[in-house]
Amino acid sequence: MSKSHVTPGPWKLEGKNPIRVTAANAGNLATMFGGLPDDPEQLANARLAANASVMFEYVEKLAAAGDPEAKAIVDRFNAPVP
Repeated sequence: MSKSHVTPGPWKLEGKNPIRVTAANAGNLATMFGGLPDDPEQLANARLAANASVMFEYVEKLAAAGDPEAKAIVDRFNAPVP
């Protein structure tokens, strides 16, 4: 299984703009749009995105240890973009 090429974590929410996800070595990674400012769904999506790097590292470890569901997730992630 090849290593996935993603921006290294940790990713975090920007303090002044809680819908903006940043990384130390990459600056802005994502900004959530849609809904009104401070919309709970928009904020939850930003929190999910900010934690994606940690969650994906965990799934990669499970896949490397032989977990078939984790391997399927990593394989889908690494699949060519149509």
